[in-house]
Amino acid sequence: MNQYKKVLSIFAHEKGFPYILNIPKIKKYENSICFLLIGSVAKGICGPNSDVDIALLCEDNVFSIISEGERWKSGRPSEVKIDGIQLHFYAEKVGDVVNNLRNLNDIALYNYTNVEVLRDDYDLYARFIKDINANNADVMKERLEGKLDFLIRRIYVLKSILKTNADPYSIIKIYVEVVSLFLKVIALLDNINFDPRKNLYKTSLSVYFGSSVKSEIDKIINGIGQAPYRDKESAILRLDNLLNIVSKNALDKGYKVGLEKVDYRAEEK
Repeated sequence: MNQYKKVLSIFAHEKGFPYILNIPKIKKYENSICFLLIGSVAKGICGPNSDVDIALLCEDNVFSIISEGERWKSGRPSEVKIDGIQLHFYAEKVGDVVNNLRNLNDIALYNYTNVEVLRDDYDLYARFIKDINANNADVMKERLEGKLDFLIRRIYVLKSILKTNADPYSIIKIYVEVVSLFLKVIALLDNINFDPRKNLYKTSLSVYFGSSVKSEIDKIINGIGQAPYRDKESAILRLDNLLNIVSKNALDKGYKVGLEKVDYRAEEK
């Protein structure tokens, strides 16, 4: 076990969770709330400066009460430092979480895969969420094939506008989107559940297939800084080369390359 995970997990159980539970409006509904340890601590990838993240899942009526005066609806957790450790916590409606997972939302799939249940009297996690996660083979297949197909389509658009006198900003914008999709597809091919908000480049290229194509990704990223619209042929060649490598790896692993109908759940948000 990661030495930091052990320390921070004990903190979550013995200090973080009790702190949250003693907040009066939460204490009143404690039996109706699912308390989950999520983030890097739950996944065992934490370090000495990692925060402890706890999610509170509940039904709509409970959420409307306990979220009053909080910043959770805007995606901002409550924060408190206890014994030098930063605790983040927030509540979400269980229905919203399920919808986000079914829509293959990257953040939701990261947050709610490999969690640690602190308390769940109503079995909300087991009943509604546990089986819709990034490790599920069907979810992985839909997610990877959808993103790869979307990547192919966006590269087609990028190549088309590179051949025109399109506005440079428009080109760069799509270029960055394509790089993000490349990194996510590569991570999924290595069976890595990534956090799209943090260290996507480092996470996606850290092992196996990712490390083998790092130089190709670097060429594309460096090409952005060199204004790809000025050297269109080289930019297109780099995109095609990496796409061919990625597509072959996907085919070798039994995934479909190219869908008849676009899966908009794979669209960059």
